[in-house]
Amino acid sequence: MLLNSTVIVGSDINIHVEDITDADGQRLASVFDVFDVQQHVTGPTHLLDGTLDLVATFCGHDVNDLCVDPAGIISDHSLITCSLPSTRCDTSGPTCVVRAWRKIDWSAFLQAIRDSSLSRAPSSLRTAEELFVEYDTILRSIADQLAPAHQIRSRVRPHAPWFDAECRATRRDCWMLERRYRELKSDADRSAFFAAACHKHALFADKKNRYWTEQIAEEHGRPRKLWRSMTKILRLLRRDDPSTSATVQANMANNFIKFFAEKVKSVRAGTADCRPPTSFHTVKSSMTELWFAPKTTSGEPSWYRRRSCTLDPIPTFLLKET
Repeated sequence: MLLNSTVIVGSDINIHVEDITDADGQRLASVFDVFDVQQHVTGPTHLLDGTLDLVATFCGHDVNDLCVDPAGIISDHSLITCSLPSTRCDTSGPTCVVRAWRKIDWSAFLQAIRDSSLSRAPSSLRTAEELFVEYDTILRSIADQLAPAHQIRSRVRPHAPWFDAECRATRRDCWMLERRYRELKSDADRSAFFAAACHKHALFADKKNRYWTEQIAEEHGRPRKLWRSMTKILRLLRRDDPSTSATVQANMANNFIKFFAEKVKSVRAGTADCRPPTSFHTVKSSMTELWFAPKTTSGEPSWYRRRSCTLDPIPTFLLKET
């Protein structure tokens, strides 16, 4: 019964499960209870009475249209028919649009920017909105030429139950050190990244062992819960679990967007009758008034991190190097 799928027991067991005093029936009921199996047939299934033919599944898996024909029509046993609901879940991960920024032709990219209007001083009569639209349009057209967008499919891997805030922070720090090493290629950054990776793996192993050890010790004497924990440890869970499917995650994202859209709509409706502001304050500044933080040994301010979002026409690191 150690299978990574739904188990269905349907057979002529020849054990009187209806008799609570039968020793074999008691042992079979104990096995079903340990493996969290439910028996669905009730009533006699033999010409001489007795429930000898069974249909059993894991708890939570329903059996529909169960029919027990009278015994003696075809044989001394009853013909049992049933239907099992079958749902085909989309196990494929979500898709996202990416560009191969690391593989672009740098000389062609720089030349395309020099030949565009972005390399010339803009007119003082143009508004900020017009300049932004021009900036976004030109960079996106260059990106479409040199790094065409394509779709990739990512795997949905939910976090383990032992993965806590400490594991998340450790993994984030390891990612940061890895990005720094891959950008600067220095021996010090390589040593820091190697040490962080070793610490991360050791922490994850310790968290996992400690969690499942405490879980098994807590469920000692309760075979049903203990079997569920062992199922998770042995990775016997169904891979088409709808709670981790891409469809459910997409619905969660849509609900999140819908929540903010409704919130903005309610704020606009509540302020529709308000008068617009009558006074504005103009603030003037120049580039000489800007303050820059001192650079660190890595070549950039200590508070600065290269971050990009899907709204950027090109990634931040490419913009800085350009």
